[in-house]
Amino acid sequence: MLQPDGQSSDSAAEAAQKDTAQAFSDGALKDQVAALVARSTSSPRPEKVTPKGSVQAEGDGQSRGASPNKPLRQPEPEVPVCIQRGIDRDTPALGIQRGSYEGTGAYLVVLPHESDPSLVSAYVVDASCIDEASSTKGEVLLTQSYPRS
Repeated sequence: MLQPDGQSSDSAAEAAQKDTAQAFSDGALKDQVAALVARSTSSPRPEKVTPKGSVQAEGDGQSRGASPNKPLRQPEPEVPVCIQRGIDRDTPALGIQRGSYEGTGAYLVVLPHESDPSLVSAYVVDASCIDEASSTKGEVLLTQSYPRS
């Protein structure tokens, strides 16, 4: 069945479900943060073969054999400049996701906690600065700390 916007009822339901999954709320935020942290630590960087034939993780400049205790990780996610200014931290993000918070477009940014390595800090930042002048900074809408696990 077609909806007024031209989507079938199945695809309209899928779109609504997708929007709901990206809505940040106090209740769901802990699970969303945990999923972002899990993704950041579970996916290795793509590998490439160096001219000498050793395997290297792209972007780390070291072969696997040279540093066996260093885990391979994905490159840090790109945090838009105005979002990073709003958070006021230069620490590389563990994860970032675009969504909404209380009807406002927002980014969820997960960073290592500043003083406790067993925790992460989650920031929900208003995304409206993305379309504004480059000197603006995003307004932090919510900040929470969660266990890193």
